[in-house]
Amino acid sequence: MKYSLCADIMFVAVGEKGPVWPDTDGIIEGMKLAKKNGLTGIEMFDLEGRDLDRIAAAGKELGIEIRACVSAGASLLGDPAKTEELVSLFTQSVPKAKQIGCGRLILNAADYAKDLSAEEVLAAMEDALKRLAPIAEKEGVTVLVEPLTGGFFTSSKQAFGLIKN
Repeated sequence: MKYSLCADIMFVAVGEKGPVWPDTDGIIEGMKLAKKNGLTGIEMFDLEGRDLDRIAAAGKELGIEIRACVSAGASLLGDPAKTEELVSLFTQSVPKAKQIGCGRLILNAADYAKDLSAEEVLAAMEDALKRLAPIAEKEGVTVLVEPLTGGFFTSSKQAFGLIKN
């Protein structure tokens, strides 16, 4: 089994307005921390606003793989009114993820359509994933669905049920 740490979580700060996520330097520090502790990979959140070339170079230099990162629009899974936006943002995230050698993009359902029934939300998720599958397959990336606490999913089992369909 390959273990990794989420560099964003390790270096998040709390400011007056809530979490302050690390910049490029913070991600690279996360890579160094992973290396120092015998890990061979990290995960990271946002691809936006970071120097992806520096991150890619640091990963190669340190021998640290970026195992997963969060796709732009990740939280839109489960809202049929936002499926088009999710597909567009995912499509934009793919080349950025590949630029840093990351072949896994994370989605979640934090901002699902709360006015819909559970069955309707799941149907929206299935529709979105069916639309993302050909993009992911063509680009050689894997879509990961993360069952976040506080989002739509109440258990990992529920998320596994979605993937089985």
